[in-house]
Amino acid sequence: EYAMINVLAIGAHGDDLEMFCGGTLARCAERGDRVFMCVVTDGRGRPRGNPDQIAVIRQAEAQAAADVIGAELVWLGVRDGELAVDDGTRHLLIETMRRTKPDVIITHPPDDYHPDHRNTCRLVMDASQIARTANYPSDYPPQRGVVPVAFMDAERGVNFMPEEYVDITAVWEQK
Repeated sequence: EYAMINVLAIGAHGDDLEMFCGGTLARCAERGDRVFMCVVTDGRGRPRGNPDQIAVIRQAEAQAAADVIGAELVWLGVRDGELAVDDGTRHLLIETMRRTKPDVIITHPPDDYHPDHRNTCRLVMDASQIARTANYPSDYPPQRGVVPVAFMDAERGVNFMPEEYVDITAVWEQK
């Protein structure tokens, strides 16, 4: 008998999770897991146009993608192009981890081609440790257990050496 788990996927941009682990997330949702899709930046960097309007559109797109598989969207809204490894952004991720209580986290690999992806990975790795700390100031209790972090594929597979594979044939159309 399968026991449902909480899966927290964290991507730098609104389309990263769909491209790099969307099939895996769909499979998780299909088997009954609670899936959280966390997008760190607000997406205002692309395409050309009014950045504030683009950010609104990108959030709506991310929500629509989460809705396809019944996932909960976590939109952190850090300005695209300004994602840095800093205490404020790390705090947002710690709070997200503590609130969602993940059994597994999926994020970008550390050697990804894009600086926002690399920074997201570093923030996730740091936050996953601090989220366990009893005396860290937070709105949520610490998550005391160790939470494994899995790395999703990178665009064009740059320096990515997968060890685990998920058959997404059954959810290919959803992806």
